[in-house]
Amino acid sequence: MDKMYVVGLDLSLNGTGICVVEAGKYSVKIINEVFINNKHIKADDRGHKLWNIYCNLDEVLSELIEQGITPAVVVESGFSKHAKTTQALYSVVGVVQVALYCNGLSITNSYAPTSVKKHVTGKGRASKQEVMNAVRQFLVSKQGDYVFQSEDTSDALAVAISYLLDKGILEGGN
Repeated sequence: MDKMYVVGLDLSLNGTGICVVEAGKYSVKIINEVFINNKHIKADDRGHKLWNIYCNLDEVLSELIEQGITPAVVVESGFSKHAKTTQALYSVVGVVQVALYCNGLSITNSYAPTSVKKHVTGKGRASKQEVMNAVRQFLVSKQGDYVFQSEDTSDALAVAISYLLDKGILEGGN
């Protein structure tokens, strides 16, 4: 099997996680991890937060394209019972779609949070810590004790692993 590259995204206006992996049949290797921390930007400055997400994601994608890598891009789908939160998330999704389009890519697949948790831990209501511990089991041995920049980047890795398991590219999992 040739190497497969996947960009996993955990989207949020205040803290977006990006994890780029190279996948084999039995393990994944993190080749890039980016946490976009927008918490320091004023809450009412949504445009600045969205611009920051766009610029960081575009940089990650441009580097991959320049290396001749066309990755699958998968996202954790999100929603909220609060209309303002859902609107903010849809703004993030729109900016992500623009960054992907500018790099000749699109969203390959999306997974509900419970589905991601079920794929990597075996239970749909796993905690953030359980997800973080579970995704480490899929990493190549030299990355087994990997320290993530944030819970958002470990969630982004979980999204990528869900896609790989779902498509039968990676073996193991729950």
